[in-house]
Amino acid sequence: MGATKYAILITLYSILVKGKKHYVVPSVDTLLTLLERYHKITIKRRWFFYCLKYLKDEGIIVTRHRFEHYEQNHIQQLPSMITFTLKGASLLMKKRVAGAKALLKTILSWMGKGDRRFPKPKEFDKVMSENEVERNRVRLKELLALME
Repeated sequence: MGATKYAILITLYSILVKGKKHYVVPSVDTLLTLLERYHKITIKRRWFFYCLKYLKDEGIIVTRHRFEHYEQNHIQQLPSMITFTLKGASLLMKKRVAGAKALLKTILSWMGKGDRRFPKPKEFDKVMSENEVERNRVRLKELLALME
């Protein structure tokens, strides 16, 4: 993974921490501005979408598209909701990003609540069965307890 993809991850994580939610909804123009301001990376929209698709395909982030429906059959696309998966949170933790451990704990607690809002537990980790997710959740809790 290149520097641009890591910069996008860090930018998304920073917005997530600042917004104090489990998802972010930044516009593409805002993200491009933040990349240029804080990471000194200037890219075009096409490359940004390519990097975002790579992060989604690797299972690091999950997105949900949003639309606004108006009365006279007009539809407007809104910025997508973006959140980190277990794989994404563990990647941030491996890269020693400050606060990534708290994000991992938040994801684990979110998965155990049975909340029906975005993101659903299946979206956090699509490749694992429910038994594997439960075993890994227990294992992660044990590892986090050891680290404290």
